[in-house]
Amino acid sequence: MKKIFYIFLARPITSGMMFLSIIVLGIISVFNIPVELSPHAEFPRLSVSVLWANVSPEAVEAFVTSPIEAELAAIRGIKKITSRSTEGNGYINLEFQPGVNMDFVRIEINEKLHSLKEELPVGINAPYLSDYIPDDLKDLQGFMTYTISGDDNSSTIRKYVVENILYPLRALNGVSDVSIRGGTEREIEIIVDYEKAKSLSVTEEEIRLAVENTENILPAGSIIKLDKQNYIRLANEVSSASELYDQPVKVQSNGTIIRLKDIVSIIDDYKKPSDYYRINGKETVTIIISKEPGTNTLEVAGKVKKKISRLSAVMPVSYEVNKEIDKSESIKEELSVLYSGGIYSLIIIIIVLMLIFRSINYSLIITTSIIFSLLFSFVLFYVFKLPLNILTISSFILGFGFMVDNSIVVIDYLDKHYSGRGIKHITILLNEIFFPVFSSTLTTVAVFVPLLFLTGELRIYFEQFALGIVFTLLASLFVSFTVIPILYFKTLTLNKNYAVIADNRFIYKQYENILDKVIRHKKISFVVAVLLLGLPVWLLPPRIETPLIGPVYNAVFDNKLYDEIKPYSNYVLGGSLNLFFNHITRGEVWQSGEPTYIMVQLELPHGNKIDRINELTKKFENEILEYRNQIKFLTANVYTEENSFIRVEFTEDQSFTAFPYMLKNYLTSFATKLGGLNVSVSGFGPGFYSGGSGMNSFSINVKGFNYLRVRELAEEFRNIIKRNPRVDNVDIDNSGYYWSKDTYEIIGKVNRENLAAAEIPLDYLSTILAKNTSGNIGYNKFRINNDEVSYDIRYSNYKNIQLRELENLILHNPVGNWLKIKDVFSFEEGKVLSAINREDQQYIRYVTFDYKGPYKYGDKFIKASINRMIVPEGYSVKEREFRFRFGDEEEIDIWLILGMAVVLIFMITSGLFESFKKPMIILMAIPYAVIGTIYLFYFGEFNMDRGAYAGILLLTGLSVNNSIVLVDYLSKNFKNGSVNKLFELSGDRLRPIFTTTITTIAALIPLLLSTESTFWKSLSLSVVGGLFLSSLIVVLFVPLLFGLIKK
Repeated sequence: MKKIFYIFLARPITSGMMFLSIIVLGIISVFNIPVELSPHAEFPRLSVSVLWANVSPEAVEAFVTSPIEAELAAIRGIKKITSRSTEGNGYINLEFQPGVNMDFVRIEINEKLHSLKEELPVGINAPYLSDYIPDDLKDLQGFMTYTISGDDNSSTIRKYVVENILYPLRALNGVSDVSIRGGTEREIEIIVDYEKAKSLSVTEEEIRLAVENTENILPAGSIIKLDKQNYIRLANEVSSASELYDQPVKVQSNGTIIRLKDIVSIIDDYKKPSDYYRINGKETVTIIISKEPGTNTLEVAGKVKKKISRLSAVMPVSYEVNKEIDKSESIKEELSVLYSGGIYSLIIIIIVLMLIFRSINYSLIITTSIIFSLLFSFVLFYVFKLPLNILTISSFILGFGFMVDNSIVVIDYLDKHYSGRGIKHITILLNEIFFPVFSSTLTTVAVFVPLLFLTGELRIYFEQFALGIVFTLLASLFVSFTVIPILYFKTLTLNKNYAVIADNRFIYKQYENILDKVIRHKKISFVVAVLLLGLPVWLLPPRIETPLIGPVYNAVFDNKLYDEIKPYSNYVLGGSLNLFFNHITRGEVWQSGEPTYIMVQLELPHGNKIDRINELTKKFENEILEYRNQIKFLTANVYTEENSFIRVEFTEDQSFTAFPYMLKNYLTSFATKLGGLNVSVSGFGPGFYSGGSGMNSFSINVKGFNYLRVRELAEEFRNIIKRNPRVDNVDIDNSGYYWSKDTYEIIGKVNRENLAAAEIPLDYLSTILAKNTSGNIGYNKFRINNDEVSYDIRYSNYKNIQLRELENLILHNPVGNWLKIKDVFSFEEGKVLSAINREDQQYIRYVTFDYKGPYKYGDKFIKASINRMIVPEGYSVKEREFRFRFGDEEEIDIWLILGMAVVLIFMITSGLFESFKKPMIILMAIPYAVIGTIYLFYFGEFNMDRGAYAGILLLTGLSVNNSIVLVDYLSKNFKNGSVNKLFELSGDRLRPIFTTTITTIAALIPLLLSTESTFWKSLSLSVVGGLFLSSLIVVLFVPLLFGLIKK
């Protein structure tokens, strides 16, 4: 390495040109790296959805979901399959092993779905394959929303938007989809009078053909004119809906022509809304724009704004365009906060460096290393196509502290050892310090290698963050041995001053005194170190029955005195282990989204009209809009005839006040005034429910391969728990979701003997029933004045038809005889599951019930009831766990990653030092870094979430850096075994150790002062607590252990 260092120092102009190239490339890279709010990552998961309208969950599961599951289960690389069958819908979620080529998987799934198409029931929509979108990335969908209003009705505005705005926006690069809400399209509704059609013996097929023939364009041959062949076409076109009335349907035996006007009424109007979507209470046409993942959010938003501006300039005068939602603005705000935080961190670092080194030149040289490291990192980001987002930008801010670590170590070493003997001497010194600096950088980088083995959504929180850290570390290493030595040498050459900066002898004297006491009282020192870690004394049983040691043990631990002092002994002897396992809240607290919005869900019983749910939704909106100045925006979506939801998002000023709670409580009380309506209000704190449908106190999972056997086990468990008078509201048909409602199914059982005697095919019966219940006889489109207009043929009574009327429907067989539906069908009505859930092709049934009493007693009762059951092999009955924190599996994954990181660090340091003893001393810093984090989180009453664990992971690499530098320095210079020499050498490394520690902590101050409990604040707290304690342990215990090894 000496030759490389010498070239950089001896050829300053060449080096300068190379550095200038880095600066130019870095600046160019900054303007070409994609900027987005969240990282884009492809997860090994796919979803298949199927629509089969007006079919019960059991039929969907039996004839759609199960066959598709069985076919897809054969795909190689499948890790897990889950499915959910609801009324008219089937959902199948596929999770694949890491490393599976998802492009090939998509092709294979599409091929299998295509081959299944012929085997699936008639009437289902083609299965749809879609990508999995994590909750953290769902805000890419609908990242911009515009509303358009005007003097025209919403349907007219919609038509204008579709014809003039929709496709220009979809054509923009970076826009993945544009959807339109509000207004409806024109539709001709042909209402057939059921009684008239029945009395005139007019069939559904005759009506459908009569309508279709109204616009039947027929060829009529050709003629030759002037040696040219001219084709003749009969232009049987429809110019208005009224022309349909004269269309013949049927000629009766007496010659009378039955026309459509005899049996139908025609309505030419806009289609009746099937849903409503409003923003801030406005009945407008809404344009919802979604962006492609991985594209520059700010750039795409800019393109959309320019296009909307141009299109709005040519709109009708009365039309008004308003931007309602723009998530790119939140990105700008987030980036602004991060940028300002980065500037504050940089200023704090400069001040700290000036206070420690007491030299403006040194401070500016080290600060320059940050700028060069950043620019070089930008080049690496661009080359490896890594975007700038909240994760990677935050990694830069966190990296400011340890970007300067290598530079501090290098400049401190040169300052203490360079005496003005020229370039060759500096080259020798650089070669001496390169080994420990390179080792410490390598170990920090190695910490992030195990992240490659992470799976699932945890990866999104660590992978790109880790890459950002690694790139900044590599850039810092390069700058520390190129830019820093040149600037150091040129600065000294200009000043002609090679004197070493004066050390603060008072600090070093105090350090030597403390270190002397640690070494002299090494036994006490080791006891203190062990107690900081802790012993698992809280796990000791209160009593044991072993003959030999039992009496002595029980005399000590099984008495009143020990019971009184046990809590204190657990703290004193349990140390950090006791705090971590028993006193610190661990895990990510669950949220249904951002904590600054309220979600109101409304539900009416079956049989209501959409106008009713829309009217009730408007009442809620009007109440909320009384506080328009205190909320950011309000969106309402009426999406079925019985369901709607309202989302209220608050301004930043109101997010941290009591107002969201007050509004939520007010909406809950308002809901109680509306009869017959189920309402759930959720947002801050637990949701409140009114109206009777809500989550039961307890839920049991019954799981197995046979649907009927699973039901039998659920019934058996119900019979056991119903004997307890405290148990109420037992339901074995619960879907497992609190918003589900009861579903009922009418099953028609076929009398095969009568059906065979009547010579009527089963598919004909199914068609007759479907047309009379759905009311749809036929649908298609007319072309009227160059517009495609949909038409729909329906019976007048389809919404009011009753089971008795179905049973009395007349059927005609091929020989002209007639019979009624009830002659071949018997109908039974019953309650069914509103959803059928499966996991890895096993059925899951939920048994829910209320327990009137304390939760802990209900929990004990459940466990006792489960133990009373005899569960066959292959089946299970377990209490359902509602996870409101990130799972135990994720926590185990993180600790495994940490373990792998420690092993890698040991392997690297063993190879570099050619020793097994020295790496053991180095690794001692890691557990005490974790201990420092635990104590800080305990005394600060913080929650150990993903951010805290990410900080511990980062600490694993950072904490050993100081150990490596100190152990390497002692190895090279500690020869004679003198304690005084050990004190002197350890003191030489005191300044770089604490300077790097303080600058790293200083860089995190802006994130630490954040009032919000965020991923980055938790990470910063974790690093600060761990780094502070590990640095103290390193400077006190590494010399002690190193001296013992030398002896």
